[in-house]
Amino acid sequence: MSREEEVRFMAEYVWQTLLALYDRLRLRDRLRLRSVSDYIEIDGEAVEVLKTLEVLQDLYDTVRAILNRVQALMVREVRLERGAVRGRPLVRLAAKHYPSSIPVEYTRLVVETPANLLLTATLLEIRDTIVRVVRRLPSRPHPALEPLRRLIAERLHQLLALCDYMVSEPLLKPLVGKARLLAGAKARVEALEDKVREEALRKPREYRAYERLLELRGVLHQKLKVVERESRELGRVLSLKITASKLYELYGFTLILECLNSLFNLDEAWEIRVDRGGRAILAERRGERIVLSYNAIPSGVESRLRKARYYGVIDGEVKVDGLGGLPDTMILRTWDGVRRLLVVDYKYTRDIHYLVTARFKAYSYLHEFNADAALVIAPTPRGVGELEDEEAYDQRGFYLRAARYSGAVVEVEEEGKTLAVVYADPEPGELDEARLAVTNVLRAVLL
Repeated sequence: MSREEEVRFMAEYVWQTLLALYDRLRLRDRLRLRSVSDYIEIDGEAVEVLKTLEVLQDLYDTVRAILNRVQALMVREVRLERGAVRGRPLVRLAAKHYPSSIPVEYTRLVVETPANLLLTATLLEIRDTIVRVVRRLPSRPHPALEPLRRLIAERLHQLLALCDYMVSEPLLKPLVGKARLLAGAKARVEALEDKVREEALRKPREYRAYERLLELRGVLHQKLKVVERESRELGRVLSLKITASKLYELYGFTLILECLNSLFNLDEAWEIRVDRGGRAILAERRGERIVLSYNAIPSGVESRLRKARYYGVIDGEVKVDGLGGLPDTMILRTWDGVRRLLVVDYKYTRDIHYLVTARFKAYSYLHEFNADAALVIAPTPRGVGELEDEEAYDQRGFYLRAARYSGAVVEVEEEGKTLAVVYADPEPGELDEARLAVTNVLRAVLL
């Protein structure tokens, strides 16, 4: 695959998988993924856009149930007919109008009731909100964020099509005009909702089909208002510039989160949340705790370099801030008095020279943070090329041979520490092998 194809695949995998995991892990707080000096923000609002179709589908089923048992008023009208007579002639009034016309009584059903007006107004309100959100989405986001924009735009257009289909129902279509006037007046809609709720309490059998509508109004409006409120922020996020190297970091982070979810079965038994700074995901269960951070140092982990004192070579103390390392990802697991720490560094390169540098960096993290293991995730090196560094030239055999096993694990026995290299190629056909390799390392270190 070309570099451009790899970037496209990484973007597709990251946003689809990350949003699905965000929903599966029941996260609602904002996760802030640092991109040098700015943040890519993933939050419940983006997930709600993707989930709203499911709720709107529930509303569609409710509409179908209402149409099967639609509330209608029986209205009797008297008309003066000339020529053909349709209806029941009113004999007592016939003499008054005969022979020019004959009074006739009609009986017809009227569906313009408060409950049906509320249903139509709800559909129109939802449709208007979706249209506003679609218009706010940037048409040309950064290429790395285009899949995220496309996911949201596709789902919003599905919502729009479903709303249009429901509004076009023959029984509801005549109510659109009056419901349109109501939809623009919040106070009038709320008064109508109160009236329908009161009538539903008085006539439960007659309003049985409308009970679900009253429930869904709150759910849908809550989600759609959240989406509308945050759509400007979403537009800002979609315009950020993300390099291929930063996208590979997100690719590796998403891969690790997916493997952690599979390895530890992060289901309802776990309490999962995003920390206050939005820089780490925390999972807790009966005294067990797992922290997964992205470009952040979790609480309980300290850098030895940050605690050090710095002096000039000639004289005087050097005032320094932020000299300590910052791993791309840190995973801290504590349970039953046991503590295990894994530091991870991602490197989007196939150059052995840079892989050697990344390995040195990961090994230094082992000591700086007193970690149990360090992991380097990178694509598989391809060929040697021209190596100007003697050390990289001497070590080329290790990195090339490790490719047969999707990476390698180095155990430093006297230190009780582990150094691992996993080759995770950003290609569709290599994804399962990368998942297996990452899961094996996580199992060996964290379990």
